[in-house]
Amino acid sequence: MQSRAADERTVSSFGRAEELIGEGELAQAQVILDSILSLPGFESDTMYARVLVEQSTLCIYKGDRDAAKAFALKASKLIRPDGDQIVYTSLWNNLGVIYNREDNADSALCCYTRALDHASRSGDPSWTATAELNIGMLYFNRKEYEKSLGFFTNAAANADKADDGYVRLIASQLKASACMKIDRIDEGAEAIATAWALAQESEDPVLQLRCIPGLCTLFTMRNEPDSVAAYIAVGDRLLADVPPNSPSASGFISQKIYLLMSVHDYKNAIPLIRSLMESPMAPPRNELYLQLAECLRATGRLAEAYDMLDSARIWSDTIASRGAARSLAEFDVKYGVMQKELVNRQLSNDLLRSQRLILWIALAVALAVIVAILLDNKRRKVKKQLDLERKENELASSRRYIDGMEEERRYFARELHDGIAADLLALRMRMDSAAPSDSAAAADRIRNSVRAISHRLMPPELTDVSLAEAMANYVAMLNHESDTSGVRIPEIGFASAGDSSGIEVDMAMELYRIMQEEISNVIRHSGASHVDVTLDCSPGSAVLEIDHDGTPVPEGADAGKSSGIGLRTVRDRLRILGAEMTRGTSGPTVYTRISVNINNL
Repeated sequence: MQSRAADERTVSSFGRAEELIGEGELAQAQVILDSILSLPGFESDTMYARVLVEQSTLCIYKGDRDAAKAFALKASKLIRPDGDQIVYTSLWNNLGVIYNREDNADSALCCYTRALDHASRSGDPSWTATAELNIGMLYFNRKEYEKSLGFFTNAAANADKADDGYVRLIASQLKASACMKIDRIDEGAEAIATAWALAQESEDPVLQLRCIPGLCTLFTMRNEPDSVAAYIAVGDRLLADVPPNSPSASGFISQKIYLLMSVHDYKNAIPLIRSLMESPMAPPRNELYLQLAECLRATGRLAEAYDMLDSARIWSDTIASRGAARSLAEFDVKYGVMQKELVNRQLSNDLLRSQRLILWIALAVALAVIVAILLDNKRRKVKKQLDLERKENELASSRRYIDGMEEERRYFARELHDGIAADLLALRMRMDSAAPSDSAAAADRIRNSVRAISHRLMPPELTDVSLAEAMANYVAMLNHESDTSGVRIPEIGFASAGDSSGIEVDMAMELYRIMQEEISNVIRHSGASHVDVTLDCSPGSAVLEIDHDGTPVPEGADAGKSSGIGLRTVRDRLRILGAEMTRGTSGPTVYTRISVNINNL
């Protein structure tokens, strides 16, 4: 179908819809966009993709994330990369927002990076500032406040260039939050004062409410509780005029939760945290789980608190979060290179301009030799500057590597101190009062505990052997423990089919952990005398099956205790893998079957 250009009336109507969205009149804007999209043959119009992008933006403002994603993905198949760069920037910005709200930081970063690239090509500082704000928020949510501050500062500068008061307000508010996280209080106070002045000038309750958390944080750090209480009261009044699922509302509720917890009013903080979990604009979910765990523990609801801590760990330690961390690290390098290329390009342009000027002077006044010497000196300075920057980058990389090693050491120190050290103290006390045979038995149990901790922390085989071999080794270890420790463990068999060596380590680790938890539940709750574990691998898929001759393990067994947490952990890992699990019985055999598409990850 041949494309055609939109008529003047359609272009005018679309412009009006854009204005209404900016003013918050979403219902009227939707009527106009619906009328445009329903025009006969409009799908072949050159404006069609642009209207789809604006419809996606409208759905984001309405909180309809699924519809926003569908319109954006449809538009992405129609827009040419060499076309209107602003439309392309808006498209990738929308997709970045959607993926970020789906807790898919890896995809969000990819989209925001593309938005920043197209914004830079367009030369529009307002859109460049928007992309920088979004990337800065990814770093802020990961508590990398110094890096986020750099993006927020750049965004504020670009907003000034564009004379965009709205983006300037948002950039100033976020800059203030980042400054106060790293105790740069004076700089943060200046930024939040700028944001608050712009918000009051706008007379928009949404923008005014957005500034309240920053003001409360500032006065809390200055130990001025009366000012904090006054602004909280202002925020409560503004909240009634703000959409409940807006970023401003979520930010203000988060601030109230923090203040309630700071004065140990955990009971009233709990319902606010639970309501915030239902908002599409909520902070990172693992942070909410940690806050809820602290409140539940303080109110004596220890089992629920432990569940929330485990949920926080699951949300923090997923394949997606590990992928996000890798992507942010890669973006650091790419963004650094991009910034240095801009500097180098500027230096090169300066050098070229100097050469042309010197050539003109040389031709005019016959001072070519002097000019050549000056150029050589300038080249040397540029080279020296670039070498210095390279050395500084190498030093920063070394520091990050050392910090990672230290974090690993602290982790294993905690495991040894809280587990094995306590067991050794018990053994020492037993040696003073018990028979030698009892002490020897206790020592064997500690040795087996060390082996079990080692396998549960990080099975070393998965980095060297296939998943099938690692599972076989684990089953062999359990059978050996049954022979030597006196603990009643059923006879466990293992068989595999196909080649499991092609399964990536991250996926193999999740399947290995699921097998561990399932076998543990069977041993503790089923009364089985025999267990069979089977791993069947074929191109593109893997099936793990665990059969036993005991009784089925109830889904809610021992809720709040270790087994209940284990079953919930299995379900979380299945969601991470995108796997399907079925449970059932076949005659006297109870089975659990887990199927996963290897190509999903």
